[in-house]
Amino acid sequence: VINVDGTKRRTLLEDKLPHIFGFTLLGDFIYWTDWQRRSIERVHKVKASRDIIIDQLPDLMGLKAVNVAKIMGESGGDPSCGSAVQTCMRRK
Repeated sequence: VINVDGTKRRTLLEDKLPHIFGFTLLGDFIYWTDWQRRSIERVHKVKASRDIIIDQLPDLMGLKAVNVAKIMGESGGDPSCGSAVQTCMRRK
């Protein structure tokens, strides 16, 4: 694990990454989008194994990875919103 001062830093990938636009962390993986390859890829933070999740997607931009199985917080107590895993949006 890298320290805040940069010590214990480790290179996971040596190859050229053509055009990374956005990246995110989730669990043991780092995910990113690549504009040139038009792909979503990931690398394992410990094993450094790299996977292409999907490719040939046009107009890739930012990326957010979330764990949908992990429930954090509550729905705000409004019974019409349902459980904490649902999103409640009201129309005005």
